[in-house]
Amino acid sequence: MCPFCFSDKTVWEKSSGEGEIYTFSLMRKSAEGPYAIGYVTLKEGPSLLTNFVDCDMTKLKIGQKVKVVFKPTGGAPLPFFTPIE
Repeated sequence: MCPFCFSDKTVWEKSSGEGEIYTFSLMRKSAEGPYAIGYVTLKEGPSLLTNFVDCDMTKLKIGQKVKVVFKPTGGAPLPFFTPIE
């Protein structure tokens, strides 16, 4: 469902899986240890809230280029993002 007009007439669109960090936050107090979350703006325009993985979280920067990686979870694999080296 579209969060703006509430239409259920949505379609799946292909994405390159690349984008850039719009904003992020380091979460240092967690039972699982520190992690980073933030918004990524995809090359195609949409933004999504995600976790950043497989990187040194202290080196993340706004505007940094990232790519999608899928990681197993307790359920279906989810999209996470990692910096493009």
